[in-house]
This record gives sequence, structure tokens and C-alpha cells, in this order.
Amino acid sequence: MKVLIRIAALTVLMLPAFVSAQEPANPMAGFWAGGAEQDDLLLELRIRGDVVTGPISTNKGGDFYIRNGTVSGNTIIFTSPNLDPENQTVSLAWNGLLSGDQLSFTVTPDPQGPAREFVLKRRVP
Repeated sequence: MKVLIRIAALTVLMLPAFVSAQEPANPMAGFWAGGAEQDDLLLELRIRGDVVTGPISTNKGGDFYIRNGTVSGNTIIFTSPNLDPENQTVSLAWNGLLSGDQLSFTVTPDPQGPAREFVLKRRVP
């Protein structure tokens, strides 16, 4: 009887860890590539809960990091330094929308500037 009680108690204690380990991965997590030219831009989106982090690489030789990233449903929002390594006084505000295996982004410079729109597609690393 004591053995059954211990097994039941252990099961109850381990249940939250098991449930959280089974949380489905966010469909936006992973590698995304695209831009004006093929693979101009590579994002690695790391998502835990509603927080987004990860590196951004460009074919211009810049490596940057996502800041202030959040995800809600099929929408992703974050900021980053300017992707031009020679002009780091400007930051970028990213607003993305997931549709299938595509992420459509509107990127706006801050201080204000013209917005750019582009689409990234899922990429297998």
C-alpha cells in the first residue's frame, strides 16, 4: 500500500513537468530566409512562451540580434539594430504575420523613415 501511495505522489509531482515538456513548438520558431534577393536575410527565431529572441544575419556581412521580441497568435513583433553595419544610429521595428510557410514583414526605421515590406520563407538549416 505504501508503494502505491509513493507512486501516486510521484506521479502527481511530475505531472506539471511532463505537461510543460509536451508544449507544442510555436510554428514561427526556426530558420527563415529571403529578402529582396534570395537569402539576403536569415532569421533564426527562438520562441519560448510569447518571448522571441535569435540572431539576424545579412549577406552584407552584418550579424544582429532580435530585441524586445513578442509573439501572439500568428503575429510577431520585435526590434533590431539597423541591418547596415555602417549606420547603427537607426533601429528597426519589425512587424510580421505568419501565413503558411511564409512570414510577411513590414520593417520601419526609427527615427521615422520609409517602411520596407518583404517575405521570408521557412528554411531548413
